[in-house]
Amino acid sequence: MSGTRLAAVVLIFVLVSIGWAILSSSMFARTQQSETTLRPKVEGLWGGPQTQSAPTAQAKWSETVRVWDEKNQRAVEKEQSCSQDLALGSSRVNVNLGMDFRRKGLLWYSTYEVTFDGQYTVVNPATQPRAVALTFRFPSPTAIYDDFEFSVAGRKAMAVGATGQGVPLTVTASPGQTLPVKVHYRSRGLDTWTYSFGQQTAQVNNCAITVTTDFARVDFPGQTMSPTDKTRTAKGWQLKWEFKSLVTGLGIGIEMPRKLDPGPWAMRVSAFAPIGLLFFLSVLVIVGVVSGISPHPMHYLFVCAAFFSFHLLLSYLVDQMDANGAFAIAAAASVFLVFTYLVRAMGSRFTLTVAVPAQLVFLVLFSYSFFYPGFTGLAITIGAVVTLFVLMQTTAKVNWEERLAAARPANPHRVMAQQMVDAALRTREAERAGPEATPPPGTP
Repeated sequence: MSGTRLAAVVLIFVLVSIGWAILSSSMFARTQQSETTLRPKVEGLWGGPQTQSAPTAQAKWSETVRVWDEKNQRAVEKEQSCSQDLALGSSRVNVNLGMDFRRKGLLWYSTYEVTFDGQYTVVNPATQPRAVALTFRFPSPTAIYDDFEFSVAGRKAMAVGATGQGVPLTVTASPGQTLPVKVHYRSRGLDTWTYSFGQQTAQVNNCAITVTTDFARVDFPGQTMSPTDKTRTAKGWQLKWEFKSLVTGLGIGIEMPRKLDPGPWAMRVSAFAPIGLLFFLSVLVIVGVVSGISPHPMHYLFVCAAFFSFHLLLSYLVDQMDANGAFAIAAAASVFLVFTYLVRAMGSRFTLTVAVPAQLVFLVLFSYSFFYPGFTGLAITIGAVVTLFVLMQTTAKVNWEERLAAARPANPHRVMAQQMVDAALRTREAERAGPEATPPPGTP
């Protein structure tokens, strides 16, 4: 391949890479717009991330105290309201989480259904009867709550007002009486479910929390405690947190699994596309020089356009269908374009043994590795090393000086000078051979 043709191929590569950069930017803008527009709608339908707080309890009473009356300069008795925060005596919480993925536009949302059942106890530590005021706060002000119950010692509270205000309930407790508290509801949330023991550092006594999931991919958000016991079930996990007496400012939580988001995924595939094309063109150029096959820059232009068509199709198909189906259609279309074009342009042997296998590796397999984000870099690295090994082994004994010289275009002045030298040599040999060997005029 001549230097001019190689420069043309490099220019084509640069132009196509610019096209991929524009496509990636377009996908990023579409994804951001989708997130900004659709997430509030999803939260409006399903609610947002939920953080369930433990019920709070407070003992309230009135007592008579003697205070100094400055005006009358004497001590008087005055009724004073007093209160004392009460810690929960015990907590038995059972939570069931069920995944229900929802797709909107270019994004998947990790929506879930939650069934919460909490059994608590509160003890009146005083030696006289006191009013115990309990408050239950909903985990999210925008969610809905079905089959809701908040009761203390069998007395049920009525949820009146905004869900962000909480539900209060006051009962009278005898000295040393243990009040049973029950909380139950079914709701729906998004992304994470967490449980808080209190807004600040809290004393947690006799606590047992069990969370059962119907999904296997479980993770825990930051600033939460890992479970003390994990048991694998048929569908997911049974996670347990058990404490006798714990002082903590942390809570517990579950982070829902996420599906592959079509928009960001297609954007990453397009952003890394120039790497695959660079390997593909390198293989075609090197094999072409070694085998003596020299595709014209126009051939490279059409092949690069077929590469670009894969990502262009993919970026708009993922908006309408599953990512796997979109990938299969886009890959088949791109390979079909390259195959049918190069068979006619370069022949079936070069197409089937070099071009199509290289496209399957550097376009299809490289792009498919993005379905597994943790292995994408490793897959591309392995592909690059294997490609380097194959090219090194197949070209180890190639005389590059000879191959590159054969690929250079002939200099017309040098060719004419060589022809004149050859003609002079033939004439001299004819003169030495004698008149009979002299060719007649006009004979070459």
